[in-house]
Amino acid sequence: MSFFWHLTVSAALGATALRYEEVFSRLLQQKPNCTLGDLNTEEMATTDIFMRSYHGDLEWLDHSVPSITESMQCRLGVLRDVLVIVPEDDVPAFNEKLDAVWSKEMFPARLRHRWQVMPSRVKVVGDGYQEQMLDKLHSDLYSNADHFIYLDTDTVLVRDLTREQLFDDVGQPYLCHRSVAKCGKDCEMWMQEHVKPMVGEGEMLEHEFMCLGEAFPRYLFAHVRFVVEEHKGAEWHNFTVDARASGASPWAEPGSAVGFTEFNTMGAVMWRDFHERAHWLDTFTSDLDM
Repeated sequence: MSFFWHLTVSAALGATALRYEEVFSRLLQQKPNCTLGDLNTEEMATTDIFMRSYHGDLEWLDHSVPSITESMQCRLGVLRDVLVIVPEDDVPAFNEKLDAVWSKEMFPARLRHRWQVMPSRVKVVGDGYQEQMLDKLHSDLYSNADHFIYLDTDTVLVRDLTREQLFDDVGQPYLCHRSVAKCGKDCEMWMQEHVKPMVGEGEMLEHEFMCLGEAFPRYLFAHVRFVVEEHKGAEWHNFTVDARASGASPWAEPGSAVGFTEFNTMGAVMWRDFHERAHWLDTFTSDLDM
């Protein structure tokens, strides 16, 4: 199975991304390769996409929005809403961009309402990177979805997303892990210098959990926040309270410049505390193609 096939057109690619733009445009201009379902009778899913972004990523919506929306048209009952979380000042620009894409692609108006642009509920002054990570740790505050899938603004689906890519036969989400010993120094750095200060010691630190396209369960988020605050204490509590109020200064571990991380922390806590409630796939040994 796979944490679905996607192409990432990133600004970091520079000229390379521009060379691919024409290819992506041709791909997205094709008519949907499916028999479109009836949105009026769709049995709504309980899984939302969570897309944390900012104004610098607006141009990539020309690519990501059509591919995701076509998937929603072709595979009814897989995705409910797309939550586009941006700084408050960026909300109008994102709504205008989505309206422009809808006008160009002529998607059903019913689907436009399922792309919800929302102002971020957290603020880390001068550090957008930490801000977007902290937002993801508060995903459950933005909707009542049972599961959240994380996509970057520059992600293009090259085939439709199916429920079978997200959940096994008994409804458990597929989550990935890989051995830190096999992965090497980068994985060890993430787990020892970022995750360990957040959640403490444990066997989960022997694994790394970074994958795109996973469906994280709702119950995980409040638990992760509790675990991290219990381990880190009052200083972290004050940081998150400030971030959800007027704004927090960037976080740094006492005595070091290391910050924190979201996906590996979520994966580590899921592995340790809810291990039997996920279908774990070892990225080094599993067949991730579906």
